[in-house]
Amino acid sequence: MYTYPAKLPIPNNIYDSFYYYQKNEAKNVILPSKVNDTVINQVSCCDCNGIENIVIPDTVSSVCGYFDRTEELKSISFSENIRDIRLDIIDAPSLIVRGYYGTYAEKFASDNKYDFCAIGDVDSDDNVNVSDLLKMLKHLYGIEEMTERELMGADCNLDFSVNIADMVMLKNNILDPKLTSRGASMA
Repeated sequence: MYTYPAKLPIPNNIYDSFYYYQKNEAKNVILPSKVNDTVINQVSCCDCNGIENIVIPDTVSSVCGYFDRTEELKSISFSENIRDIRLDIIDAPSLIVRGYYGTYAEKFASDNKYDFCAIGDVDSDDNVNVSDLLKMLKHLYGIEEMTERELMGADCNLDFSVNIADMVMLKNNILDPKLTSRGASMA
């Protein structure tokens, strides 16, 4: 299941650095959306085996740093606003980079040979369209279960759950795409 109860609380007043060192019960790290600067100059996690998912908020346009001994890290999610990613990730063999098609997140995944999961592309057909919306609707009505990968694509608001808010975001993206025909742009 893609929904986890434990989230690591991060203060809203971080300015340019986030450091995390120790094993913790939190599986998800969601940096706050009220980061005072749009550049996080250093994101560092060392010996962070408890962390499975990290979300870089849409207020951040640039991020650099390192992650070491993060064997359990499953995903790092970026919004369409990210313009620069300079991360060294060590010991994360099954990492999936989540973001929008055509953005720097997709380029980062490709350049570093990480698997890429496009936000909104629920069925992984390289398009964000009504078939993704139908798959999500069937899941929400309990008609059809989604795989963990499909749930990652369906979690449009990056809150580690799939619900009606994600469906509304996906519908809005289909009707008024932020991206190219695949869903995004680097413009």
